[in-house]
Amino acid sequence: MGLSHFKALNRLFFIAFLAAIFLVVIFIPMAMAERAGFFAFYPWTGAEANQYQSFANNTDKIRYISPMWYLSNDGRGTIQGEVGDYNMLELARAKGVKVLPNLYNWSEEGWDQEKVHSLLSTPSYRDNFINNVYNLVTGKAFDGITLDLENLSTADRDNYTALVRDLARKLHSGGKMLALAVPAKTSDSPDNDWGYPFDYPSLGNYADIIFIMAYDEHWTAADPGPVASLGFIEQVSSYAKNVIPPSRLVMGLPFYGYDFRTSPPLSKNSLSYLEILDLSKRVGAAVSYHSSFRVPYFLYTQNGQNHQVWFENAQSFREKYEVIANSGLGSGAFVLGFEDPEVWNVLPKNSSPPNAGPGIKIISPNAGANVSSPLTIEVTTEGEIQATEVKLYVDQVLIAILGSPPYYITWNALGLSEGYHQLVAEATGPNQNVYKEIITFYYQKPAAAPNPDLFYPQDNSLTTEISNSPGPVLAGDSVSSETGSANPQPNSGADGKNARGKTAGDYQKPTSAPERNAPPKTGLAGGIKESKEPGPQTHFLLPLILFLVILRLKILC
Repeated sequence: MGLSHFKALNRLFFIAFLAAIFLVVIFIPMAMAERAGFFAFYPWTGAEANQYQSFANNTDKIRYISPMWYLSNDGRGTIQGEVGDYNMLELARAKGVKVLPNLYNWSEEGWDQEKVHSLLSTPSYRDNFINNVYNLVTGKAFDGITLDLENLSTADRDNYTALVRDLARKLHSGGKMLALAVPAKTSDSPDNDWGYPFDYPSLGNYADIIFIMAYDEHWTAADPGPVASLGFIEQVSSYAKNVIPPSRLVMGLPFYGYDFRTSPPLSKNSLSYLEILDLSKRVGAAVSYHSSFRVPYFLYTQNGQNHQVWFENAQSFREKYEVIANSGLGSGAFVLGFEDPEVWNVLPKNSSPPNAGPGIKIISPNAGANVSSPLTIEVTTEGEIQATEVKLYVDQVLIAILGSPPYYITWNALGLSEGYHQLVAEATGPNQNVYKEIITFYYQKPAAAPNPDLFYPQDNSLTTEISNSPGPVLAGDSVSSETGSANPQPNSGADGKNARGKTAGDYQKPTSAPERNAPPKTGLAGGIKESKEPGPQTHFLLPLILFLVILRLKILC
């Protein structure tokens, strides 16, 4: 082989080498981007006895919970509903599960297209709706809202996108999240009248989470079949991830099943996994696993009428979950309490510790602020949390125990060294759940000694003389100058022809209007994303790449 051939091959090798480096630097980090955590819907009533236990047993695997508590179905933007389960709400906040209540447009008449058109097409109604959502979310200290408007007119495609855009901006201004529940589809065809109103690419620019309702592939007894076959999930996820940022996508899977009566009169009944197992035993039907659809099912005849039962179990859930995870997408489910309990063995624990939730907020000082002595510390409890006490720690040292609001002290911080320090506010709720907020601040020593130490526990007009008693104190007691301590449901298949999987009577619907509390001060510095583990770093490769390029060029020369 001549020298010229050797150099030509060397150049080809060099080009291949650069291409490989490009793939490593650019595409691998994209593939490794963190996907959204598990997103679960929580039913309105207590009719499903397993719903609370299902949630309580798996808070380490659920990142977002969307309780079905609120309705907006009058076409003018008003909101009806109330907190349906305070035990669940307090537990979610204690465990750091983000609460995004579901707000949907179901009524006794079903999904009223005329009413939702009135809301979407009338600017004043849209503005009223946005303000009501914001007041609800901030007043109740939720982490955000899940918007679930269904049966839209194809003419309202742009109107819905405009509503999402404006609502997202409003919620983000208060540090809150917007999730959307949208129909599954495999293309953007105007012929799909159920899915076309949802402009996937545009919605992906505004919403934080897009929950695709990838169920009800079959939903009528005239066309019985799996609620969500494996092929259906593959098609829906493949389309969605190409038009929506994968980090915002959640593929919603069914926890429920259908009993289709295929003899006249045709009907269907939605059932939980345990109800379906009980039914199979009562009718003496053997459960089979469909080799193509990859779901369990059985057939039976009762009173001369034929039935098909299609549902999900841990095996079918695992196969779908693996497809979704391998696509880099998040997963979720509708609805808690209906599942095969073994599905929780499929799901991993949350990959990073979630935030502690909005139960308590530090108002002052701001995170990262430069402060000096005396240091004003103010915290507030939010939403439904009624704290029995609030404890304050600086660098893990307890400095105060406050028994009732307002939670406010002025603290002698002269004992701190100059530099960064950690402040922790810890509230204990009535059920002994603990809520925390943690910030860091920079302490700068004052040029001159501050005024005599004063402690203002609750009322700014109340001062207590400093004593030499050590340790933390209760509000109103003296403090140490040495330590400076101062103490429903239907949804849509990709064919666009279905409505929500359950009947109107499956869940009791909220009827009373929620309270309109003024939004509390949140002390948020802005932004709506939860903390994540650091992603793959690539900048360290650049010097190495440059070195290898120079070396190769010298060889070629």
